[in-house]
Amino acid sequence: MWSGTATLPAVSRSQLERKGGKVYEKVGGPTKVPSNWPDFLRDPTNKEELFQFLSDKVGSSDWPDGKGVFITSGTNVISRGSDHSMPRCDHEEADTRIVVHLKDALDKGCTNCLVRTVDTDVVAILIGKYHS
Repeated sequence: MWSGTATLPAVSRSQLERKGGKVYEKVGGPTKVPSNWPDFLRDPTNKEELFQFLSDKVGSSDWPDGKGVFITSGTNVISRGSDHSMPRCDHEEADTRIVVHLKDALDKGCTNCLVRTVDTDVVAILIGKYHS
């Protein structure tokens, strides 16, 4: 699930478009990350393209046997390395989607789940929901 600062992808600087004074960079292929990374991430269009790029790349990777990886792409969930599926989730906030998908994994018998986030809201929700 992509929310917050993500792994740095390659961004094609040759495909710049200027619209209304903003620079939109097309996310893709193996080129350099923009020097104005924080500004790049502030633009919702750039973030949307970045998250789609990451979903496609992670979804097309090979995963070791016995490892299930679930990737969100919009409201869809792509599963790799597992015969389990996860339901679509259209909650607006990524915080809520993370908890919904984690609960689904636990309900299906997963005993070892990892949530990586820099979002303190997610940490607070998970501690409140699952701390015993």
